[in-house]
Amino acid sequence: MVNTNLNQLHPPAVNEAIKLRVARAWDCILLGSERIVGFAFVATDKQGNAIHVQANAEDAEIFKDLVIEGALYLIAAFRLTRANVTHVAVQRDLMMWLTKRSVLRLLPDNLSPYPRHFFELYAEENFPRMANNNAFLVDVGMVMTITQEISVEHPSEDRISRKRVLTIGSLLTTITLWDKSLDMIDVPEMLSMKPKPVVLFAGMLVKAGHSDPALTSCCATKLYVNLDLDETAMVQAIYEEMEGNVRLLPPPA
Repeated sequence: MVNTNLNQLHPPAVNEAIKLRVARAWDCILLGSERIVGFAFVATDKQGNAIHVQANAEDAEIFKDLVIEGALYLIAAFRLTRANVTHVAVQRDLMMWLTKRSVLRLLPDNLSPYPRHFFELYAEENFPRMANNNAFLVDVGMVMTITQEISVEHPSEDRISRKRVLTIGSLLTTITLWDKSLDMIDVPEMLSMKPKPVVLFAGMLVKAGHSDPALTSCCATKLYVNLDLDETAMVQAIYEEMEGNVRLLPPPA
């Protein structure tokens, strides 16, 4: 029997099969390096549930070229475990592992029952308890208002990284985007848009700042602009109520 509901699965589920749609995918890169240590994606079921799916370094090459964001797959011979690794992109107790014996088969089925995107938007008041806990990543939405780009030198690595410092909300939470994430958006164009665009930041890390928590991008981060979703409308409504509370923070020393 092929499942269509993640809630029907129970560990280890090694003999199960399920239809899932890939919402977003990324290479797992070791923080502070360029070394790829795995491959992961967020997948949705027919009921709108989502799960974090991952393959370790030795198995990643088997699957990364097979996975297309937005496509529907029959996934079989996987392993369901507790979410006991870092940087898990879906806040649930279980995650799915792909191994050498796992099967991913692209399906021509109707995609509409399976959500194309999945976000768990967090309010800023939740960030302090999540700071420096890299177990789970967070999603957040903001209206693109102001930005500042600075360069950060890495003498030992003979390279210069760009990052962009943004602020959101009444707590002035700082959002820092590094090179890879910056390449996903055209900030000058976005700042000229009327009305101001809504940006959904998926897969962010929460870090402790000097006074308030800060969000920073990582290998799993994806940016989405003005998606036609309820989440976009919700963020737009929140910012309409707090217009004027967003301001630029000085760049870090």
